[in-house]
Amino acid sequence: METHRMLALSTAHLAQSTLEKGTDAFQRITAFEKGEYGWFVYVPEPQLLEELVEGLTEDVAACIRFAAAQDMQWIMFDRDVVVIDQLASH
Repeated sequence: METHRMLALSTAHLAQSTLEKGTDAFQRITAFEKGEYGWFVYVPEPQLLEELVEGLTEDVAACIRFAAAQDMQWIMFDRDVVVIDQLASH
C-alpha cells in the first residue's frame, strides 16, 4: 500500500491577493483546486525546492518551505483548518 504525507493548512496563511489568483498563484508548483475553498499543492523534493519556489509570493513560499521542513509531500489548503502560530496569517 502506498501512502503520502499531507499537511492541512488554513487558507488564512495566504494573502488576499494570493487567494484571488486561485491556482495561478502557485505557478510552477503542481496545484489542484479543492472544491470552492482551497487547493492541493505539491511540495517539491528538497533538491528542487528553492528553484521551484523562486518567483512565488512570500506567503506561498513560506507555506511550502514549512511543509517541506515537516517532511510533507502535499499541502491541503482549506478555509476551515485551524490557523497555526508557525506561519503568518492574513
